[in-house]
Amino acid sequence: MNGFMSFGIHLACQRLDELGDSLSELKSLIDWEAFDPILQGIYDNKTE
Repeated sequence: MNGFMSFGIHLACQRLDELGDSLSELKSLIDWEAFDPILQGIYDNKTE
């Protein structure tokens, strides 16, 4: 990664910190593991 790109990522992360990360708030509010049984069939490939 070049210096300009790293600088841009740094600025974006800094701005996100200032605004607050609503996705990380959702992570603490929702039990995502409760969805595992529902989603398991999507990822299991039972073909040979």
